[in-house]
Parts: sequence; C-alpha cells; structure tokens
Amino acid sequence: MTVPFPLDGVGTVTIRRVDNDAPRPEAPSEYDDWGERSPEAAGLRVERWLIEVAVDGATTPVGDLSAHAVWNGPTIGSRALNIGISLAMEWRGRGIGAVAQRLVAEELHAEGVTRVEASTDVANIAEQRALARAGFQLEGVLRASQQRRDGLHDLQLWSHIDPGASPAAATSTVLASIDGIDLARAYPWPTGRPWLRAMMVLTLDGAVAGADGRSGSLSSRTDRRVMAEVRRLSDVVLIGAGTLRAEHYTPMRMRAGDLAERTALGLDQAPTLAVVSGSLDLPWTDPVFAESATPPIVLTPPGADPDRLAEARAHADVILLPGERDGTTEVVEALHARGLHRIVCEGGVRLLAGVARTGLMDEVDLTLSPLLAAGGQVAVGPPLESPMPFELVQTLHHESFLFTRYLARRGPAASEPPT
Repeated sequence: MTVPFPLDGVGTVTIRRVDNDAPRPEAPSEYDDWGERSPEAAGLRVERWLIEVAVDGATTPVGDLSAHAVWNGPTIGSRALNIGISLAMEWRGRGIGAVAQRLVAEELHAEGVTRVEASTDVANIAEQRALARAGFQLEGVLRASQQRRDGLHDLQLWSHIDPGASPAAATSTVLASIDGIDLARAYPWPTGRPWLRAMMVLTLDGAVAGADGRSGSLSSRTDRRVMAEVRRLSDVVLIGAGTLRAEHYTPMRMRAGDLAERTALGLDQAPTLAVVSGSLDLPWTDPVFAESATPPIVLTPPGADPDRLAEARAHADVILLPGERDGTTEVVEALHARGLHRIVCEGGVRLLAGVARTGLMDEVDLTLSPLLAAGGQVAVGPPLESPMPFELVQTLHHESFLFTRYLARRGPAASEPPT
C-alpha cells in the first residue's frame, strides 16, 4: 500500500513496503548505538517500509519504518505491532516523521491491526513531538527497558488505536504515576541547541497565586521536586521582578552530587538567576544576591534611574537592554550572548506572556493543582491573534496533581497529517 501525502515545504511523502534486506538511507542516531547484539534478537521478524519524498517528479528515499509483533496474550486480538523510524539527518525536523508514522499506523489498521505501538527514549524530544502530531497517545514510561552500549534506558510508550475496531480504547487517556519515575529522564534538556521552557502551576479555576500572593501556596512537595529537577541542569532561571519580590528566592546552589554532571555538560557550578526589572526596585538584602554560586543577572531597559542602577551593579551583573525591539526577545538574546542557552522561565505571568508573544517558547511544563483559589487570575494584556500551538507529550500524576509537558509546534514540522 502506497500512500502519498503533500507536506508544505517538503513535497509529497510516500511510504512503500519493501523487503527486509532492501537498501536503506544512512540515518545514524545516538539512540541506535546498540553495542553487542543478542543472537536471539536476530530471529525477530521485522516488516519494513521505505519513506520517500517526491519533489518536481524526482523521488528521494529519506528513511525507513520498521514494525515487529508484540504479543499481550495468546489470542490474535492480543497482537500489536511496535514501529520504529529512521530518517536521514538532512531530512529531519521537517514533519516527515510525523506523517510517515501516521501513514504506517493507518495502513496497519486497514490490515486488521488494532493496536500500533511506538517506544522512544525519554530524552528523544523530537520523536515525542512527531508521535504526538501523528495521533499517537502517550501511555507511560517503561523503566530500564532498553539496553544500549552505555547501559539501560527508560522508554516512553505511545499507542495508536484503530477507532473503528475499538472506539472506547482509541479515545481513552492513560496517565502514569510519578511515583518511581526518574525525573531526570522525564524532564530532559535537549543537547546541541538552545531551549526555552516555562514552568508554572495553575489551579482548577485558573489562579496562579494563592491568598499570600505566592505560587508556592498552590504547589506540593512533588511539584517542587519537579522544579528542582528542571533547574538542576539548566543554565539560567529567568523571572520577573514581581516574582522575586513575592517568592524571595533562596540562593542558587547545587548539591555536591550534581556538580560533576554539570561540569561534564559544560555548565557553570549552578544555574544563574536572571531577573527582568524596569524599576530596579528589588530586595537587594535577600541572600540570593550575596550567597548564590554565580552572581545573579538583572536585565533592565534603557532609562533606569542612575542611583538605582548603581545600587543594582553593586549586587548583581547588570545587562542594559538596547530597547530597540520587543523587550522579551532582547532578554532571551542577551542570555544567549552570555552562553546561557538552557533557560527555564518561572514567571510571573507578565513575563511568561511576553515570552509567549516572541514565539520563542520551546516547552511548557504545567502543573495543574487540585485547588479552587477563587482569585489570583491576572490579566496580562490582549491575547495573541494567532495562539501558539503545543503538543502534549507527557502526563504524570501524584496526589491529584497533574504534571504535564507540552512541546511547541512551529514551522513545516507542525504540518498536520491527514485525518
């Protein structure tokens, strides 16, 4: 079965069944560095499809798909197919993987396969995004389930269910408990590129702060564990002045056990706190300024009061923004210029809204708190004319809190597969 699909900026994407020994495009990946293979795995029956792109009549092989059977019981209805994908490096990031995986799932459904699975490394953000766009649902984490050359790895398990065969199963959502989850694998930082993620907590009625004006009163111990993990391998924690005044951040320091990992990644000994402030009315006596492992940064637009600017320079590394364009974009660019590429933005809501308007947000880690606060909602200006779309790639739960990860959809890679 050959299914063409036009993808903006790419051409026509086609999948075509081929023999298992058919030539395949070179597609090296860090997630395929297996090391010594088991002889038992050599007998695994695998089906393959070639992924091709046609542009102006010329067809180019760009990758391949594979599928092998997974039996969840002795009956034919207990048979699922687990798929995998490889794409040549130069064809990645264009939405081809999402389209191809959607097409192979539909082809297998047409052949009578109810359940199509895909498993991917918890750190493989690009594939998580592709599976979400392809219509797969995240089911949970398979702990220590795949051995590669460097050891055991956790995998995410995704599924695509034939709605015609099982309508109820196709629409159900399975949540994973956060108990026992390796948070470092559940909240990875991608390598080799800048990454801007937001962290926020929200109540059932949309509040972002409790009666004390702080988000901490809406949070939980587990939520704070998640925040600590995201910070642990970040370059910088970005906040607004109001958030610093309300939350009174503690000094940015790392445990001794985390220093070696940060050093190996080329990170400073602790994340840097970066505060955006126009007035420079900040709590300079807070220990975060004098006792952090790296000096905090304060970013301020032109026109700051000279006396307050002098005081700020006595306590922090001050960056004067040029003020020529959108201020939030300049904030992100200034941090990148300092070599700070792993940015976690913790609010407040006005800063988060400013980041949203730039279109630079890569990830949102949203905690839904099981509380009604009857207040705390904040208006932050007019909404975007074209809201930025995100894909849900992870949902964990603990004590009625939901911990979600959303990844941004942007450019050709956001193109929708057929429905």
